[in-house]
Amino acid sequence: MDDFDIRDYDRWCREVMPELATFEAACKHETRQMAGKKIAKKGQSIGRSITRLESLLQEPLNGGFLVDPQVKRKVKPTDAGKLFLRYCERLRMIRSELLQEMATLQRGSEIRVATTQYAWSAYGRDLEREYRRIRPEGILSTGGNFWEQDRVWHEIETEVLEGRADIGIYSFPPSRRGQFPAELKLMNWIEEEFVLVLPKSLAKLVRRDRLSIRELMTLVPQTPKVLHYRRELGFDRTDIIEDFLRSQGVLPRFEGEWLQGFGSILEIKDQLKREAGISFLPWPTVAEEHEKHQLKAFPLPRMPEAAMRPRVVRIIYRPHNCRGAVNDFLKAAELLGYPRHFPGDA
Repeated sequence: MDDFDIRDYDRWCREVMPELATFEAACKHETRQMAGKKIAKKGQSIGRSITRLESLLQEPLNGGFLVDPQVKRKVKPTDAGKLFLRYCERLRMIRSELLQEMATLQRGSEIRVATTQYAWSAYGRDLEREYRRIRPEGILSTGGNFWEQDRVWHEIETEVLEGRADIGIYSFPPSRRGQFPAELKLMNWIEEEFVLVLPKSLAKLVRRDRLSIRELMTLVPQTPKVLHYRRELGFDRTDIIEDFLRSQGVLPRFEGEWLQGFGSILEIKDQLKREAGISFLPWPTVAEEHEKHQLKAFPLPRMPEAAMRPRVVRIIYRPHNCRGAVNDFLKAAELLGYPRHFPGDA
């Protein structure tokens, strides 16, 4: 596209394209008078449009014609005219597709989402359910593309900024705030307070509502593995958990690797329900299981050295977006009503 001449293209749009529908009508209806009746023009005007096109295309026509000049009473396209007619037909189809896609985009209920694998597995299902309460036909579509790691702020912001996604869902530390693009809007959606999560068997063993990781290690006969994302997924939370275990003085208790890796938060919770291991998960993602006594969650110490500080899941979007579906999605996110703090905490 380096040799693309925008001025020549501008001329083409202003001079050639206005005549395309007239030329197609003339070829389809074979006479200038009949074509004129169909598009509300006089027959002479149809003829002048064809002559004008031939003049504008004189260089590629190389002295030829779009319409056989020997045939006076009918419009008989030459080989060049037939080729040009196919171009007119293709352009008409492209126009129809464009208008349909634009109508689908503006009136449709599909929200294109750019997000991390973690945020989608943790909150995607609930977000879509809440969105469908407002728009029953609503769809949240990731296009099958997820960003696997946490540190993908710029990539997701670019997807939304350049219009390939309507919404971005991800989390980043407070230090990121100064780097956020001014062209985007940001909603602080959920404050994720991380909690220690135990299966029912260990919860029955400890029989209390407050429990530190150090206390747990003194109560269990064998140190359980920590269920978390696989190391190769590269989540920064992996290092934070390891630092937390070290700061609490329990890392040496593990025999070999402390981590048992999984691909999603749903897999981690399923394994916990099978009475194996412990985990550190965001409170909103286990609140339902905690309330149903399927798993037991314990708050973590709020100390700087604990490292497991809360983080905020954010939703980003372009301002001045005229799509009603996007506004409905943002409303659904606000209404979702996740508990922001562990019960009993301020």
